[in-house]
Amino acid sequence: MTSAELFSRIAIPRATGTEGNHAVREILTGALQARGFKVETQEFPAGPDSLVAVQLAGALLGGGAFATLLLSQVRGFNLLPLFALVLIGGIVIQLQRASNRPPKKRATGVNLFARKGSGLPAAWLVAHYDSKSQPLSMAGRIVTVTMSVVGAAGILIFSSAPSPMAAVLLLPAMLGGAMLARCRTENRSPGALDNGSAVVAIFEILDRAPDARVGVFFPDAEEWGLLGARAAAQGRPDLFGGRPVINLDGLDDQGSAILFVHRPGPLGDRLQKALRARVARRLPVFVDGIALAPVAGECVTIMKGNWGTARIVHTPRDVPGALTLTGAKDVAQGVAAVLGGR
Repeated sequence: MTSAELFSRIAIPRATGTEGNHAVREILTGALQARGFKVETQEFPAGPDSLVAVQLAGALLGGGAFATLLLSQVRGFNLLPLFALVLIGGIVIQLQRASNRPPKKRATGVNLFARKGSGLPAAWLVAHYDSKSQPLSMAGRIVTVTMSVVGAAGILIFSSAPSPMAAVLLLPAMLGGAMLARCRTENRSPGALDNGSAVVAIFEILDRAPDARVGVFFPDAEEWGLLGARAAAQGRPDLFGGRPVINLDGLDDQGSAILFVHRPGPLGDRLQKALRARVARRLPVFVDGIALAPVAGECVTIMKGNWGTARIVHTPRDVPGALTLTGAKDVAQGVAAVLGGR
């Protein structure tokens, strides 16, 4: 099966627990076994609780900004700063708790681990295989979250010194909160760029460096809050054994390569040189490398793209026809060259 054929078969809507997700998992299992890998699975409860929590936080923020404006008109009401502090603090606590507690099961997530032989591989190649869609693209959510953070600060400032001019500071909270509240999770994106491109790149790496001692990990439910990677790190840390992790996530034809460093090391340095990648320690995105870094000897995420890429990710426009896979193949060539020298 060529890369183009594999890509066309897996670039379908495949949210965790759906028929498309199951079909893609079977395709990936067969492709790994055809290359001599033994495939293991790990099941875990999955649900979009953290995404729902963000929607609720948006509703609270937008509603809180409006309530702050109304309360400021109540003569003699002097608890406005306290109200604002409780509102913002409550939202932050709710988001933190939602991201850390186990989700209520809506579906069964299934991770795929693939190895050759009985020992641990020298490094793990990782790419999540699920997809999702939302009313806002990744770019839209970055802008909206930024507006919400600015709006939260605006609520605190206005509550301490209410005035008609300061009321303008409440607008980002109202608009950003309303947009987040509507950002429900759906299953209408083929997920070609995110993350079919990276899945194809992993098979390209395997074919270009067949003797490399690597394992493959395809996490599920990344789009629901890195659930598959978290389940692997918590339930199967023995499989990683402090080995390096190379996570691939979104490889566009356009833009430059970005090396998101979660835990630095010599392998990451060689990858940066081979890919001529821009190194980043902080990015406004959540990727599986964040969850896997604690069980890895070193850990990086490789992405490729630009702002135009972010405008497509997580929308129904993320279709196979929009990619030639040249970006994925370029990254695969660089990674294979580095791994081939291990």
